[in-house]
Amino acid sequence: MRRSLTVAFVAAALTLTGSAAAFADEPVESLIRSTEEADFHGNGVVLTIWGSETAAAVFSVTRSRGMSMVSTGDRMVAAGGGMLARFDGESWYGTGVVEAAPWEVSDRYALTEDGATRRLDRDALSVTVLEDGVARVRITLDAATSVPLRTDVFDGAGRIFRAAFLTEMAGAEGFTDATPMPDDVMPPMDDPRKMTTAVSPDRLPGSAAGYWRANAYDAPNDGVHAFYTDGLFTFSVFEWNRTATPAAFERASEVRIAGHDYRRIVEPSRIWLQWHAPDHTYVLVGDLPPDHLARILPALPEPGDRAMLVRLWRSLFG
Repeated sequence: MRRSLTVAFVAAALTLTGSAAAFADEPVESLIRSTEEADFHGNGVVLTIWGSETAAAVFSVTRSRGMSMVSTGDRMVAAGGGMLARFDGESWYGTGVVEAAPWEVSDRYALTEDGATRRLDRDALSVTVLEDGVARVRITLDAATSVPLRTDVFDGAGRIFRAAFLTEMAGAEGFTDATPMPDDVMPPMDDPRKMTTAVSPDRLPGSAAGYWRANAYDAPNDGVHAFYTDGLFTFSVFEWNRTATPAAFERASEVRIAGHDYRRIVEPSRIWLQWHAPDHTYVLVGDLPPDHLARILPALPEPGDRAMLVRLWRSLFG
């Protein structure tokens, strides 16, 4: 199965369509094709729970004529045709992916069918993604369209880390004049930013705890954007020459992971970490659960400050 980075980003944005899309066996490939072809509109809720922090949001999602759109309040994401467009309440921003790696999935995952069930008064099928034999994701799929009606992601202790579920759903026959349609909200992009493959990053590893660096791209302000996946979860690491703490993280809470302190932001469908190394600033954003995060961080550049380098230099050279 070959899936572009754009599809991965859209899956993360839509929340409900990412998990089942990971598996390259024939039954699930059929499921993916039917999901991507199904026209539907729905409303739902997504929430993430990480320790003492919880974030939740109400969303609407529409897929029609090969386009997908999800909206949460005054924020919207529309995708299709190799383009991802975001509206943040004031302006549209576009991103196009020029190059992307083939999609793969880690062999630590397996898919099992739990059997028939009912949800939203519709026939449905429950499937579970196992990681080394332990439930990691459970998905309830609409039997008629294969659209995920509910997705639960579990942390390493078996607790729900993220839940996303539709509260109502209609097929194409349920669309009305008031339904937001992707073709109507995807604006023409005069000069969308193109994500082109960058030189392999020197400080960011090729793999980390079962995740591999699928692509690396140029980022704004002379930065690097490295995209990692294990086929089920994804995260991106952004690297810049050391700067001040980004404004979004100035009041963020701190969390200690793998012996280091990081600034943390929990959003309904993703988590963010920010830290400074002696000469670089890093931001990580992804949908991976906290126990996976604790595994991958030791492979990334450690937090530190310039004073440490100065002391080391003086101890070595006087």
